[in-house]
Amino acid sequence: MFHRSTHIIILWLLAAIGTAAFAEECNCISSQRGSSYRSKTPSARHVVIGTRIGTTGLTYQSDFGTFSPHIHTGLEMSYALLWRGVGIRLGCDFAYAASNYVSTNYTDNYSTIDVERDAMDVYYTIGRLAERHNQWYLGIPLQLTLDFKHVTLNIGPKAVIALSSTYRQTLHQADLRCYYPLYDVEIDNALALATGTNTMTTAGKLVSFPYAWIAIAVDGTYNIKLKNGNKIGIGLYADVAVNNHKLLKTSNLSLLSISDTKSGVPVDRLTESALYSNHAATQTQVVRKFGYFDTGFKLVYYFVRD
Repeated sequence: MFHRSTHIIILWLLAAIGTAAFAEECNCISSQRGSSYRSKTPSARHVVIGTRIGTTGLTYQSDFGTFSPHIHTGLEMSYALLWRGVGIRLGCDFAYAASNYVSTNYTDNYSTIDVERDAMDVYYTIGRLAERHNQWYLGIPLQLTLDFKHVTLNIGPKAVIALSSTYRQTLHQADLRCYYPLYDVEIDNALALATGTNTMTTAGKLVSFPYAWIAIAVDGTYNIKLKNGNKIGIGLYADVAVNNHKLLKTSNLSLLSISDTKSGVPVDRLTESALYSNHAATQTQVVRKFGYFDTGFKLVYYFVRD
């Protein structure tokens, strides 16, 4: 999938940066014994501010749909204390992230009792289900820092806390058929008959949303030293959650459930986020579990204090 190949490319590039930095450091130590970059700065403090842009979103474990990433932007700030180029970094970043859950030719069926107490069999298809998930989150990394002459590498755990999470779901070409066994009557395209359209949009807040993921956060920057002793860096980053979450499924029979009828035509429907909807025919949850990832580019400014 797209996000897996992105991870591989960015992690490979980070490894290449690290290898180059290690080679540069070894060369510096061998050619300038006793006067290498790190020996000149036995201790240092870095206050770092920066911005990042990349692709991010939720990763879904589902038999009915796939993942579509979105552009991510964010701000970051951190403080690092180093000794001979090795140290600890504590930081925070605030960002907006979004992703899409997309399903084509989604189908389901179930039996229920309508408001007039008549048995009803429901069959429906959705040409395309698109659900956008929006998050504002706070990230708190605690990382090992390796600071070389021109390269800085950070690796370690990061808590990713969802501050606000909403969804917007659109059902395209929804065709719902209702069959009444008692009367041997079937109503085709019932939603369109009742509402005048076969495209429906629902939006809301994600209830019982997990408050945090634990991610492995890796980043590396190539730095240019300025005349005032500070540095500016450009590089890559990758955050991948090590834990997945599963939302409690609701009591509704299916992702699209009928709640009322009007003159024998089902009219009111209950739709909800695919993250906690049921698939009645298979007795499974539409999205079994979901995780989080974030990869991209970063631009940072280092305030260096020796």
